[in-house]
Amino acid sequence: IMKLNVHNLLRATRRYFGILEEPVSLVQHPQSPQIIVASVLELAGRFLLIEEKVEGALCLNQPAGRLEVGETVTEGAARETVEEADVRFVPQYLVGIYDWYSQKQATRFLRLAFTGPIEDMGNGVPNTGSSV
Repeated sequence: IMKLNVHNLLRATRRYFGILEEPVSLVQHPQSPQIIVASVLELAGRFLLIEEKVEGALCLNQPAGRLEVGETVTEGAARETVEEADVRFVPQYLVGIYDWYSQKQATRFLRLAFTGPIEDMGNGVPNTGSSV
């Protein structure tokens, strides 16, 4: 029997999904993490994903970005979703908290993913961020 705490829960989850590396220890990487807020939105069996380039390769991702100074995590998740997908939703439920250390960037990320009811799908065309 495993004692239930956050560390053991993360270890069991990673083992279940086949992720072999151990969680990053705060002792190993004590710097303040970058706070990332994200949305996981489903409508009629389809999930909202954003196509973006990461290191030159196209990837699918959830609408997400860094939390801005002075905003709550739910405000940040809603803002990022509008900015990246022109979709408005009300963050009501926390899907998960994900702690990840990027050795390449030497940065620790703490990602908070939210879901909730979609209020407005915008014009149905992704917001690319360009003014053209």
